[in-house]
Amino acid sequence: MFSFKRGLRIAAFVFGMVVAGIVGWSAPADAADQPPVDEHQDHILTQEHDCFEIGDRRPVLFTEADAYVPDRYAVVPMAAPAPPAWTGAPGAIVASVGFQDYFCKGLSVNGHAELATIVSLGVVAVRRDGIPATYILWVGTDNPLLFARLQQVGVETFFIPQSTYLETTNQLGQREIVVGYVSRGPGGLDYTRVLTVVTEPPLAPISTIGTFYHLGTRGEVRFSYANLVDSAARARICFDVGDDSLPIEYGITDFCFPAQRTFFRGSWQGKIELLP
Repeated sequence: MFSFKRGLRIAAFVFGMVVAGIVGWSAPADAADQPPVDEHQDHILTQEHDCFEIGDRRPVLFTEADAYVPDRYAVVPMAAPAPPAWTGAPGAIVASVGFQDYFCKGLSVNGHAELATIVSLGVVAVRRDGIPATYILWVGTDNPLLFARLQQVGVETFFIPQSTYLETTNQLGQREIVVGYVSRGPGGLDYTRVLTVVTEPPLAPISTIGTFYHLGTRGEVRFSYANLVDSAARARICFDVGDDSLPIEYGITDFCFPAQRTFFRGSWQGKIELLP
């Protein structure tokens, strides 16, 4: 159906494991609360509210990034930034690779009952038909229905039911957010992000549109999000990546950003569809 510069990994999970593996606050709702939905259509509709989202990007050698993106897409080259963001050879050509991750207190799939949900998106900046775009390398989620539906439309998806989201207050009175992304076994998602919130400036609600693409086992899939962002914050951010974790394969390693970064809270509606 399509050619790859390097074959994509396919997660070896089945729906039975999805149902059996769900734990903690992600327990599925009573079936009586779930409306009849045709789960075999080639699109997914989501309603996601009270969400936290962060986008972390790292420079990765252009030649490496170009090797793992499908032929349809052209990785965007750029000059390597100064240390400590880049510690490789000066003057190297790199690509922007990283995470677009979020947690929602409520996420519904095709009108089903809401679940608290963690989502991990591995992304890289590309051009699609000459137009700037974002390509999704993988999706990870602890939501069993979202996982199953993504697999049905051909998206490389990892089920991460042991993942955790925790908010606490440190001794300085600062809010700390720790998100752990956990797959079963090596080669899956295994990383932790720690945010220490420094300031929470006011933000007038704004609406944005986010679009991403993925070339899966059934063809090209488009992710479209209509976002309503209602607050922003500045935080010190570090992430720790497990030795056998999938991000390592894409050149993403442990790092603490030297400057404060912005993250957002809000709600959004998503449509994930298999394109003709």
